Amino acid sequence: MTSLSRRDFLRHAPVAAVVAGTPASMAFAEEHNKPVEDSDMKCMRIARELFNAMKAHYGAGCEMLRNEDSGILIFLPPPPPIRIVEFAGPGWYELEVRGSGLPTEELFIEVDRKVPPHPKEGRWFVATSKDPMQRKRYFQESWLRQIIVRKIGGAA
Repeated sequence: MTSLSRRDFLRHAPVAAVVAGTPASMAFAEEHNKPVEDSDMKCMRIARELFNAMKAHYGAGCEMLRNEDSGILIFLPPPPPIRIVEFAGPGWYELEVRGSGLPTEELFIEVDRKVPPHPKEGRWFVATSKDPMQRKRYFQESWLRQIIVRKIGGAA
């Protein structure tokens, strides 16, 4: 270790002071030049972070809706893919007639011979339950394809 004379120290001190003070002065200047984040900006920043996390989790197709009047944010994951099961001839089918996640029903489905097939809308189907007290139900082909879960058995 070499010792510094007073003269060497005074000659090198200004350069050392500038080098040592530069990062601190730059950090101080950056801190004071940042715009002040108000509550609305903070909410939107957090909402963007949440939305980016949703996109990372669910993938593309997420939506963020904002009501400009009240500032309410709604995050929507992408819709689930539509399940399409084709009609495989008359027989017993398990259907989600009342909606996804609710108990399914077993219905006997066959093509309704009274209604001719439409070129755009397709065929009509008639569904009967095992319970004789229930009425027959009619389904359009495009709708039936989305609510069929699986075919249980063949023609009765």
